[in-house]
Amino acid sequence: MIELHNVTKKFGANTQALLDINLKISQGDFVFIVGPTGSGKTTLLRLLTREIIPSVGKVTIEGEDLAKLQGYKVTQLRRQIGVIFQDFKLLIDQTVFENVALPLEILGLKNKEIVQRVNNILELVGLSNQRNLFPAQLSGGEVQRTTIARAIINDPKVILGDEPTGNLDPATSWEIIKLLKDIHKKRGVPLIIATHNMDIVNTLGKRVVRIEGGKIISDKEVGKYEKS
Repeated sequence: MIELHNVTKKFGANTQALLDINLKISQGDFVFIVGPTGSGKTTLLRLLTREIIPSVGKVTIEGEDLAKLQGYKVTQLRRQIGVIFQDFKLLIDQTVFENVALPLEILGLKNKEIVQRVNNILELVGLSNQRNLFPAQLSGGEVQRTTIARAIINDPKVILGDEPTGNLDPATSWEIIKLLKDIHKKRGVPLIIATHNMDIVNTLGKRVVRIEGGKIISDKEVGKYEKS
């Protein structure tokens, strides 16, 4: 499904973010990307959304070289990837319903279908009663649930999480991870989470890819968050 082949990413002449990365992620994989701050985790995710392209090597999704995508094809790719951010990135002047509905409105769906799909997603993430509230009226966990709802409203082929529990307390972090785990189980699409949360990684027993200094140090099918 996803493959990085001999990928190196440099920013300018002196900053090397990733070095000779080889990674394959199959349909249905649940993968934690771990490593210290500055190790290259976010750079890897940005490659998958084609926000950036490799300096060397190739990134493919379903066999398509992302560096060769142009114009509308880049937009199509991003619509197939649900991204969950640490800092949420919700529109503060839009309600929960409006934030989640926005991707469908951009696609030009009819209002009846938008309402049905958004209501279904809000029920899935446990926010039916908060549909008319604004982000400032929500708890941190509710804000992140809204972000998740928006990320999956288009039925993405891949779900990416960039520190999705980074701004949450431990109890709420577990609620969010449980929700993501349930969504992954129901939908069967690759779920890739970059995280520093050692407790969650070590408890779930999922595949763990560790990056240090831009290099993959280990890749274990049932891994732990091991500090060097």
